[in-house]
Amino acid sequence: MPMIAFFPWMQLRTPLREGRFHVFPVGHGHEMPDGVLRCVELNAITKVLAQYRVSPTTGIAVHTLVEVDGHPIGTDLDEQTRIELFAFAQNLAVSSLASRRFTSNILDRPSCGGHYQLIIQSFTEPYTGGTSIAYRRKGSWINVMMSGEAAKFFLPPHLVDRTHAPVDIGLLHALQNVGTLRGDLKERVRDSVAQFLVANSDSPDIPSDAESLATYAALERLSGASQKLPDLQAKVADILSAALAHPASNEVLQRLQIDAEQDTVRAWLAGLYKLRGHTGHGKPGDSAPKDWLQHDHLLAGAFVYALALKCLFYRHNLYRLRLEDVAHVLGLPLLLEDRPFFPATPAPDQEAAVAAGEAADLFGDPVPRGWMGGFHRVNKALLEVELGRGISAAIDESEQLARPGVDQDGGSQSTS
Repeated sequence: MPMIAFFPWMQLRTPLREGRFHVFPVGHGHEMPDGVLRCVELNAITKVLAQYRVSPTTGIAVHTLVEVDGHPIGTDLDEQTRIELFAFAQNLAVSSLASRRFTSNILDRPSCGGHYQLIIQSFTEPYTGGTSIAYRRKGSWINVMMSGEAAKFFLPPHLVDRTHAPVDIGLLHALQNVGTLRGDLKERVRDSVAQFLVANSDSPDIPSDAESLATYAALERLSGASQKLPDLQAKVADILSAALAHPASNEVLQRLQIDAEQDTVRAWLAGLYKLRGHTGHGKPGDSAPKDWLQHDHLLAGAFVYALALKCLFYRHNLYRLRLEDVAHVLGLPLLLEDRPFFPATPAPDQEAAVAAGEAADLFGDPVPRGWMGGFHRVNKALLEVELGRGISAAIDESEQLARPGVDQDGGSQSTS
């Protein structure tokens, strides 16, 4: 039976290829792009995709399809291929969610796990529009038949809109090659990815307490820690310390004006450990110890997990840390220290400092507090490092060009 695989709530700007899978955008009703074949009528593909809509009055103009092994779109996919496709979708989701900064910046496109839902839909030809959907039940499954008119699937309201968030191709490649890791590490990574996606569903159907448990579980599985807090603290700190091996780490620390300490991360993990114990025994998360807000724990967990995953892959030569990754890891004390992360009003002492000409940015605006304030300081340090490196590179190039025997194109000149 013909099948197509697609991401209804994600839109790619440009195609991406990773191993067996080619993910590409195609306009609604348009022919497949060059090099992509199909073995079913275009009209059938269009009808299937037309069932997925942003709202009752708004369709999807550009769809995101998946080609497998270069086979034509519409090829029947065996069970093993479908399993691998869903695993790929999970890895793609993590690779995109890892780019979030939670700063409300125009470049920080919000997304959550539901945006990366993969649909593999089989259909008959000629396609009449009817759809059968299987739902899981305790100990069984139930199949629901939907007619062509009733088969309409709308963007879940909590997603707000389709996501255009970027994908970290390097991280996706590492996740797809996690099978090269030795021992139980590959299974730990896969287990942690599943927990991370539960923790970042943002779905109203998943309580914050369940997301809190999943946040803790993701870090525990990734680090291989026991159920003891000191072991979790030590192993997560050890993974993050891989950023210190980056050539720019000392320069970043100097610009951040902090030491390479993990005390703040350890304190946060202690709070998360308490929250996990609280909710794990059936107590509501909002009654847990108030060192940290539950929302702050969920945000910090989403950010720290992504960094820890990158650091783990960096240590095992599966991923190349970028300069901003290093700045974010080493800047965690600045990001985590000021709580709550999103205070409602400026602190009185901050207002006084701004009035006195202090605690203001280059434009004279107050430096934000909480998470935004930490990111302000981290981004400032990152910019200084990048500018310093750019200036150094320009000076080196000028000196190279000024040496006798070197022409303006960098080639050697013969001298007599």
